[in-house]
Amino acid sequence: MKFGSLTVSSERSKRSASNAVAAHTVKKGDTLYSIAKKYGVSVEQIAKANNIKDNKIAIGAILTIPLKTVEKPTTVVKTAKKANVFGNGIVKEAPSLSNKEATDKDVSAPAALYKGAGVHYVKAGDTFEKIEKLYGFSKGELRNYSTNSKLTNLKAGNKVQLPERVQVRNISTKNDVARALGISSDFIDHMESIEKKRNRLYDDGAGNATVGIGHHAFGSFEKNFYKNRTLSNKEIYQLLAKDLAKAKNTIIKSIGQDAYDKLSVNQKEALMDYVFNRGKDAFRSSDCAPLRNALKNGQYEKAAIHMYTPHTLKNDSTRLGVSKRRLYEIHHFCGGKITKNIQQKVQQLYDAGLKSSSARNDSVLAGHNKEVKELFGNKIKLKSAV
Repeated sequence: MKFGSLTVSSERSKRSASNAVAAHTVKKGDTLYSIAKKYGVSVEQIAKANNIKDNKIAIGAILTIPLKTVEKPTTVVKTAKKANVFGNGIVKEAPSLSNKEATDKDVSAPAALYKGAGVHYVKAGDTFEKIEKLYGFSKGELRNYSTNSKLTNLKAGNKVQLPERVQVRNISTKNDVARALGISSDFIDHMESIEKKRNRLYDDGAGNATVGIGHHAFGSFEKNFYKNRTLSNKEIYQLLAKDLAKAKNTIIKSIGQDAYDKLSVNQKEALMDYVFNRGKDAFRSSDCAPLRNALKNGQYEKAAIHMYTPHTLKNDSTRLGVSKRRLYEIHHFCGGKITKNIQQKVQQLYDAGLKSSSARNDSVLAGHNKEVKELFGNKIKLKSAV
């Protein structure tokens, strides 16, 4: 996995939420997306409020629309609203497209909210330990953050850089992760089956220090932090929620909130897995420009086709695994509906994976073929020997 953060943001202001709803009578030409856009809510919120399973609505139907809740800042924020004052210092934080989820009226619900990078302005009495506790960072994390390394003795007026992070709330299980990200627990199960769940730091075979469910520990701080730790299931799922929230935020920033909202749950899951595995920089690169453009324009067949990029299968040690992962993602993205154009691309992807030396092992090839057949049936011509 290409993401990672040890951080949990804790500077959220207190809020009071209303339970306001509206009623909408479906007219000719209405879609869940157009209705959601009109009221400023998501398609998922409307579907959930009305128990809609397949996004189909009938003319004349009366839909319950859950309206946005209103967040009231604390007294501290009220007294210095323009400066965004939180706790012991002033924070100016980059806006996040997914931060609107923080207005979730049910504060007991699982949540994983992306927080962009920001700055803490030091005031008298501040220490790194106090600032880390204020924002939910791990002890020593801010001091070791590269841009803060020269700040040996904090003084009033100093700027402490805050890296991007994810605020997790009420997450202890895989079902909590699914609820927080708006995805299915089956998808989490699949991720576990691919990545495995490890509570200790290990080498993933490609030289990456890894822990939890495919979380790469980047930098000396993370590697040292996890070196002698044994994570609980709760910590593992919180770490996964943070990684998936960052993947989700990368997708939204890259294609826009409207385009993201139009995606089905399957498509969102497939893309999260794609970004989780390839990394946010890869998804933002020119290599993935055709994929991003197809998603922006709602051209989902093209998007599925562009999820396969041949050069990512050059490494012999990872070729078969990468091929297998892309095959799953494409199938999941399409919901099993494979057109002739996608079928051709899938065949190329399968054939490319078999160039791996590991595919010469009969048992490995048999296992791979079994999984591919379960996904695509007879739409791919399988090879019994390489």
